[in-house]
Amino acid sequence: MSSKTPKTRTTSSTKLLKTTTTDSPKELIHEFSESPEKLFHQLTLHDTDVLIKARLLHSWRSVNPSNPQYIYDFGTLWADETVTGMLIHGIGNRNFVTEFERKLTVGSVYKIQKFIVQEAKQMYRPCRSNLSIFITPGTMFEDVTTSLDFTSDSFEFCEFEALAERIGSKALLTG
Repeated sequence: MSSKTPKTRTTSSTKLLKTTTTDSPKELIHEFSESPEKLFHQLTLHDTDVLIKARLLHSWRSVNPSNPQYIYDFGTLWADETVTGMLIHGIGNRNFVTEFERKLTVGSVYKIQKFIVQEAKQMYRPCRSNLSIFITPGTMFEDVTTSLDFTSDSFEFCEFEALAERIGSKALLTG
């Protein structure tokens, strides 16, 4: 059995955050492919091999209020590099929450690849996008914070008259 030296991509200004995954008995190396780079409004349902650049605005654990030890999933809110900083909701599997929290820093900008574009949930939506990205254990993140200038925050206003209609609503949680 031959042993190959794993290839890694690193430069002084970037840090590859997801480089390997275990596939017994061999170790597979993930590298960013030459996939087309897209903005959020260019994503389509079921896209799987595209590249996006986005700033992580917020991350959280979705937990059961009756049993806070039970985690539903790992939630993230991302802004792309458009002038308005279009937002998209990212969802990660609960079994990898600790790994995601260790690798991702709120405020940092990442190149992201090997995620799944899916329809946004109809309940508890943190942004208006009809699509969301599902982050898998194989999703790759490369920190490119120093090379890009992205919005660092985003919000939407809600009309005052709409506030009363929102009482008890579990749908869109923003303007």
